[in-house]
Amino acid sequence: MSPPALKWEKKMKTGIPAMNRFKRHHLAAAAILLMATSSAHAGQMTFSQTPPGAGAREPAPNIIVSVDDSGSMGWDIPTRMTSLKAAMINTFGNPTAGTKGIIVDDRIRLGWQTMWDNGRYSRPSDQRNDQSTLSAGAINSVKVFSGTHRTNFNNFITSLTPSNGTPSHKMLANVYGYMSTPTGVNSLFAKEPTVTASPYLSCRRSYHILMTDGAWNNTGSASPNAGNYDGTTRTLPDGTTYSTTDPQTGLYRDSFGGSKGTLADWAMRNWATDFQSSLANDVRAIKDVTTAQTVGALSVSTYWNPKNNPMTWQGVTQYTIGFGDDATSWGATPVWDATTDDNYGGDYANLFNGTVSWLDVMSGSDTRRASDLWHAALNGRGKYYPARTPSDLQAAFQDILSNILAQTAKPLVSIATSSTRLTTGAFAYIAKFNSENWTGDLSAYAIASKTGLPSTSATWTASTLMNSTDLSVFNPSTRVVLTHNGTVGKGFKWANLDATQKSVLRNGTSDTTTVGEARVDFLRGDRTKEQRETGGYLRNRDSRLGDIVNSNIWYTGKPLRMDTDYTGHASFRSSNSGRTPVLYVGANDGMLHGFNASTGKEVLAYVPLGAYANLRNFTQTDYSHSYFVDGHPFTGDAYNGSSWKTYLVGALGAGGKGYFILDVTSPAFTDPGTGDSSVVILDNTATTHADIGHIFAAPTLDNGTQSISQQIVKLNNGRWAVLMGNGYNSTNERPVLLIQYLDGAKELKPIVANSSTGQTNGLGAPRAVDVDGNGTMDVVYAGDLKGNLWKFNLIKTSDTNWGVSAWSGDSVCSNSTSCQPLYVAKTSGGATQPITAAPVVLNHPYGGKQVVFGTGKDLIASDRDASSPQVQTTYSVWDKTTYALSGTSVLSSEGSGASISTGRSALVAQTVTSTDSSGYVSTSSNTVAYSLTDSSAKRGWYLDLPISGERVLSNPLYLGESTVLVGSVVPKEAIEGETCDLSSAVDKGYITALNAISGKAGSTPLFGEAAPTATRTAFGTGEFASLTDIKNGRQRAISSDANCTGSDCSTSSNSGTGTGTGGAYCEAGTGCDGPTCPAGENCGGTCSGADCVCNSKLCQCVGADCACTGSSCISSTCGTVIPGAIADLCIPGLFGARTDWRELR
Repeated sequence: MSPPALKWEKKMKTGIPAMNRFKRHHLAAAAILLMATSSAHAGQMTFSQTPPGAGAREPAPNIIVSVDDSGSMGWDIPTRMTSLKAAMINTFGNPTAGTKGIIVDDRIRLGWQTMWDNGRYSRPSDQRNDQSTLSAGAINSVKVFSGTHRTNFNNFITSLTPSNGTPSHKMLANVYGYMSTPTGVNSLFAKEPTVTASPYLSCRRSYHILMTDGAWNNTGSASPNAGNYDGTTRTLPDGTTYSTTDPQTGLYRDSFGGSKGTLADWAMRNWATDFQSSLANDVRAIKDVTTAQTVGALSVSTYWNPKNNPMTWQGVTQYTIGFGDDATSWGATPVWDATTDDNYGGDYANLFNGTVSWLDVMSGSDTRRASDLWHAALNGRGKYYPARTPSDLQAAFQDILSNILAQTAKPLVSIATSSTRLTTGAFAYIAKFNSENWTGDLSAYAIASKTGLPSTSATWTASTLMNSTDLSVFNPSTRVVLTHNGTVGKGFKWANLDATQKSVLRNGTSDTTTVGEARVDFLRGDRTKEQRETGGYLRNRDSRLGDIVNSNIWYTGKPLRMDTDYTGHASFRSSNSGRTPVLYVGANDGMLHGFNASTGKEVLAYVPLGAYANLRNFTQTDYSHSYFVDGHPFTGDAYNGSSWKTYLVGALGAGGKGYFILDVTSPAFTDPGTGDSSVVILDNTATTHADIGHIFAAPTLDNGTQSISQQIVKLNNGRWAVLMGNGYNSTNERPVLLIQYLDGAKELKPIVANSSTGQTNGLGAPRAVDVDGNGTMDVVYAGDLKGNLWKFNLIKTSDTNWGVSAWSGDSVCSNSTSCQPLYVAKTSGGATQPITAAPVVLNHPYGGKQVVFGTGKDLIASDRDASSPQVQTTYSVWDKTTYALSGTSVLSSEGSGASISTGRSALVAQTVTSTDSSGYVSTSSNTVAYSLTDSSAKRGWYLDLPISGERVLSNPLYLGESTVLVGSVVPKEAIEGETCDLSSAVDKGYITALNAISGKAGSTPLFGEAAPTATRTAFGTGEFASLTDIKNGRQRAISSDANCTGSDCSTSSNSGTGTGTGGAYCEAGTGCDGPTCPAGENCGGTCSGADCVCNSKLCQCVGADCACTGSSCISSTCGTVIPGAIADLCIPGLFGARTDWRELR
């Protein structure tokens, strides 16, 4: 599958750091966008175990099966009829034996007929109607294939008896008459034929499968006549002309047929007829070949290529099966290639080019009539299957049904609605899932250096590699799969598991050790015990790779320079500069996976402790979908007390509580055999800790380098740790900041924001701030489900003195019911608004920090299903705390007025004012009058999100020049069942860019010069396109999706031709950005002027004439400096106006 074009357009002046492309379904996405709402319910929340809308699907297809019961079906030993019965039972199942074949209940709607119905009297008395015809409402008419209807079909199969001739034309004529049934309860397009009429689903596809063992011999049985339908010029239902003089139609037409017509004429008629003209023509066209294809000397358009099916009307696709010698050869041209049995081989090209014609099957020997089956299949845009043996016959039925199932299972899982994307300079990586069979995939698409757009074909797909039968590509026995046995990391093999894990996999004492071992082997990738295999008893899988739904892709390449160049890290970067890049992503097959980013080969899998509870279920034949490793992985470098390491932190999301940590410093992972694994650092996913819940939050990222997490940090006690919100549904149900140390005893330090239990609450994604730029994090901001924006003070050198800011000097509050947040988000009516995404923080010109955050959640079904969803809001509030240096320490000064207790009345409302014809939205410019002395002055602004159901679920991004970009989303409807409107199961994304301080439009037009004052637009379907090409730093304006109606909108590259001496589009390999940017790679030299990008490690400037050089510019020339504070100094981290393009991949 080709990825939709990434919407990268005009170059922007602002220095926007590289963004990854991400998508999510349950909670926050990655570096910037999307989804959720409503206030929490009392008690524990129930997290869905399937993606929202996963129950929505394309309508089940109508399939009519016509089989030959003529006398010749009694020939051969075993008889052809015996072979037919076996093939159909093995394909469609035998309800009396409890088998389903390859068709699960309710997946198709089936009708059937036979040429004579010779065996009707061997069926139960209530089923002896004539099933050699098709009539609305009859036992053999099209109905949902399950229950009684399934049993009736099986009775039909077993009653088949050979006798009489072969009136094949009648079969197609019956289909024509039956398809013409008008709308009503018996219509093939009714919601449930014979039961419920409406709603009619006009996009439902219809198929006819004709199986015969020889030449037809009774054209008169068909009524009405088809005539030479494929030899007559006509207008198709979509307005396209089928012309008998057009070379494009040469394959389909012939010059014979008379009044009766051939099978090919009937197939063309059934395909070209709009049987339900009162319904919209919205059947989804099949376009497997996307460009014109050379066939012989002819360039065949996609419309007339028989490998495609452009039918959008309610017509019939025709498949044919010829069984036995009389139906598989005709001894003349057009030649069929019996070596390959390829419908597009033999004389296929010559038929198109007119150098060979179809045989006149209306005259001459009966033997030539078998060619009519090939012709009919091409005319009906299906395929012809020559079945020479009983096994060929079964394979034909199964291949046809598999094709039909694939054509009618458009996944909600198209790339735009699946989990996640990540873009680097070389590749766009896209993960997805298929809710039809709960499989997943991860694909790499090469990015063109000139256009910045991904290729239309994948360089590699992980599922293809993992499903390979070549043991050098994928070997279940040698695959590196690790786990934790409750004590230490181990290889995931039966002998290494502890007694509890073995008991879970054996279902206590219900199963044997052999079965338990088979389950472990199954999870490792062995398929010999799948039910389809002889003696198999575990679930059949379509792929070894499970569905990837909410987990974002995380790229780990060579170590990158952090904001502070810590002692020893330069050497660590140097020694790992050639490290193999790996993509990490969680899947709902019980594992975190690591894939070589260049080749796609899996290098690591990890089974967390918390996944074991559902592993047995995953192997069962009645598997019901569960989330496993559905949280977001991220990595970061840390010093563990003796050496530098790269650690991966993973979570289970809705799959379970807690987190795990792996050492991924070296991606040359190996199986430890019976020994311990040094890769597994700790696993806290089977935790009994009362304050650890389900962690959904996507990681907070370094604003300049999006592959560096700001949650793996050094703290003021000199130790390295992971900072996390405790998530939701913990036993205590209260907001807690988790500080998981990575060195020493690796203990966990929780800081409780509010000690009241049972609140249906928890802490979301945290944002850590290094106030003084010394490389240690001083304060952390994070929100909870009750709308509280908490500030945690970690300034002191002992963690016993850390806690929630008490808003009095530098004192803290911890584990109390009286701790006060910075702000409580509430609607205008006073309802609290949940905060799940991390805020973004920047310097305020009067000192202190400006904190920008949005509200909303998407955790439980009612978050999406509310008839009147709660209004959610983007807030920007001023934390007036000032900071000063005292030697090497930071002192904070928090007055009693630093927290905002008066809610919205302390803020200025910004509102939507207009929307232009291109979909760009403008918002108000109401003044926010800040003051250092007036305690009643406004403390920020807010913007209520204008679209019903819209919410902020991902972390806002700071763009520079005080501009923040906030992604929001209206989540897809939780549609269940059949629908023609799969777009309603797609998230609708929006982006809003405002000045964080004033709430007005930014100084630089983010959406291009055509919309200079716009602040907002619709954007995507819940994903976020990279604003910057990570490879070379080129930036482009964001294009609105409002009027995008094509499949490849907004793809202009706007490549500039600048020389590096300035100009808005300086893109000639210099990395320059802005009119005063000096020449040279990455604008090397001194930063001079309002719009330059520095070449130094971090030269971040505030003010028009800031001239900073070096890695840490602390100078009073940079912006406004408040005496006794360092609020606006140029410091490393997140708070200056600019970040250079250092070491971006």
